[in-house]
Amino acid sequence: MGFRLIIKSGKGIGKEFSFVQERVRVGRLPENDLVLYDTGVSRVHCEISQENEFYMLRDTGSANGTSLNNEVITEAQLQSGDRIQIGPVEFVFLKSDTQPQLASHDEVDTEPSGGAIFKPERETAQRRLEQLQTSELKKSELEEAIRKHGGLKAKFKKLSKIQRAGLILIPLLLLATLIFGENKKKDRSAETFNLGDVKPNQRFGAGKVDIYTPYGATFAFEYKEGRATLHYAVGSIDKENEAEMFLNEKSIGFLPTAKGRWRRDLKKILPQDLLKTGKNILSIQHRRQDTNDTWGIAQLSLKTHKLAPLNPVRAQELYDLAKSTFETRSVAPQNLYRSIQYLKEARIHLEASEGELPLLSKTNNLLKEAKSQLQNTYDNLIFSAERALRFDKLQEAGEILRECLDYFPNQDDKRHQEVKNRLNRLRSR
Repeated sequence: MGFRLIIKSGKGIGKEFSFVQERVRVGRLPENDLVLYDTGVSRVHCEISQENEFYMLRDTGSANGTSLNNEVITEAQLQSGDRIQIGPVEFVFLKSDTQPQLASHDEVDTEPSGGAIFKPERETAQRRLEQLQTSELKKSELEEAIRKHGGLKAKFKKLSKIQRAGLILIPLLLLATLIFGENKKKDRSAETFNLGDVKPNQRFGAGKVDIYTPYGATFAFEYKEGRATLHYAVGSIDKENEAEMFLNEKSIGFLPTAKGRWRRDLKKILPQDLLKTGKNILSIQHRRQDTNDTWGIAQLSLKTHKLAPLNPVRAQELYDLAKSTFETRSVAPQNLYRSIQYLKEARIHLEASEGELPLLSKTNNLLKEAKSQLQNTYDNLIFSAERALRFDKLQEAGEILRECLDYFPNQDDKRHQEVKNRLNRLRSR
C-alpha cells in the first residue's frame, strides 16, 4: 500500500518521500528511515506504522513533541491530507493510492525533450511529471490531460499583451502582499491588554498570530490574595534569553524555548513578594533581532489558590526529608520523584512569607535540580529503549521501560502513562 510525505513548510519545501515498509522512523540519527538534521528534531523523534488498513503516528518520546494538524499527540490515526509537524518541518501525509494532480500550465511544457512526455521547467514540475508517469492513470486520461494542457497554452498565446501582463502581474502582487503584509500590520506592542478579557485561542507575538506584538505583550490583571499561577503556551522561542517576563517591572525569568513549534500547558507561579493588592502588570519583552523573527504567547489565564498558613518549622522538616531522599536516589529510583513531592509541599508552607526566606530559596534550588535530573533520566531511558527496539531486542527494551517506570510511582504522571503505553504496545508485538 505505502504512503508519501511531502514537506509543506521548512527546509526542503516541496520535497517528497515515498515509503512501502510497515514502519518508518523519523529522527536525527542516520539509522532512521527518514533523517532530519535539525536540533529541533530528537534522535528518534516519531514513527509511522501500518496497522491493518490504517496508518498510526506515534511520538517516541521526543523532546519537542510531534504535532498532528496543530495538536501535540503521542499517538493518533492518520488520514490523507493530515499535517505532521516534526521540529521545524511540516509534512503532508498522503496514502500512495491518492492520485497525484496534474501540474498547472506554468509548471510544465508540452514540447517533448529526450523522449519525455513533458519538459519540466522547474523541480516542482519534474516531481509532478514523475508522479504522472508512475501513477495508475489510464492512457486515455493522460492524453486528455496533455490535450487540455496544450489548449491552455494556446489560449494564453491568443491573449493581448495587456491581458498577458495582467495574468503575470496579479500573482506577483499577491505574492508581494503575502511576503510584506506582516510589516503593514498595526504594531500593538505598546498596548496593555486586560488578561481577563483574553480568549484562550488568542495568540500574541509575530508570525501567524492574532494580535501583532513583535516587541512584546503587556497584560493587566487584578489580584486580591493567594497563590497566583499563570497558565500559558509559547511558540517559536529559539533562545533561552529571547523573551523575558516581568511582573510590576521586576524580572521573573525568561520564557522557555520552543523551536519552531508551540509548547503548551506551561505554568508560572508569580512571586508573592512582587504581587500587589489591586492592579498588577505582567509584561513579556521580546528581544527581536530582525523583522523576520517570529515568536508567540497564547492560552493565557491566571488562577489563584488560597495560601497555606506560614509554617517554617514544617517546611524545614519537609526540606530535610527531601534532601535525604534526594541523596539516596541511587538506592531507590522512586526516591528522586518523592524528593520533588516533599520539596513542593515544603514550598507551600513558605509561600505566605512577605519576603524571600533563605529556606524558600534553598527549596527552589533543590527542586529545580531534582526536576532536571528526573527529566534527563526519563529522556535517556526512553532513548535506550528505542535503540533496543530498533535492533529487535524486545526483552532488553522491556527491561529498560520497566526500569523507567520505577522512577515515576505516581500513575497520574504523564510520563508514567507514556511508559505504560509503550509497554503495552511492546507486549502486543
